[in-house]
Amino acid sequence: MEDGSLGHNDLVAARVDGDRLHYPKVVVVDADGMALDEPVFFAFSGMANGTKGANYAVLVDLSDTVNFPHGATGRVNLWSSFVFVDKEADTIGAVQIGVITRIDGASADLSFVSGFSFSATSDRTFSRDRVLAAPIRLGVVGGKLVSAATLFRATNVAAVNTGVALPSPVGLVTPAVGDLIAKFDYTSGGQYAAAVSGQYCGDARVGR
Repeated sequence: MEDGSLGHNDLVAARVDGDRLHYPKVVVVDADGMALDEPVFFAFSGMANGTKGANYAVLVDLSDTVNFPHGATGRVNLWSSFVFVDKEADTIGAVQIGVITRIDGASADLSFVSGFSFSATSDRTFSRDRVLAAPIRLGVVGGKLVSAATLFRATNVAAVNTGVALPSPVGLVTPAVGDLIAKFDYTSGGQYAAAVSGQYCGDARVGR
């Protein structure tokens, strides 16, 4: 490990100068020794409107490094996710987090890597907290994830396309390949509200 870089199990030593502590600059590195952006927090609140189908939101705009703070734009690395749902007793639906793998003016393909479904039960609130020892690498090449495998995919989703801006934590954005996305799916019953948050970082690499 080079000086100034940290692995997951490394300790940071402070230098004492009089009554002050000086900490070295911390550089987060992955298992390959590559420097990564420091993880950044995102949060979004969405709601199913009682109409069968799904609503979508962009959680992280990969190309926008100003409103979604990250340095590298090769891919999003997802470090953690938290989903909270407040629903009616008869509500059936699901919340999923994924990435756009293909998009044009008519539709998009999505691959999901986190989330959960909920059924009609007396339980009114559900939550899932997922903190990872290493991030899920969401690089996209040729319409496919190159460093993650998932069976949870949706193709030709008409509600996601380059002609319609989607809500995000910072307002409306135009979706694009590589963006982190949330799907709020509604099947039946009463409406529900959901909050999605987590940590991500940018990575210059697309593949591993």
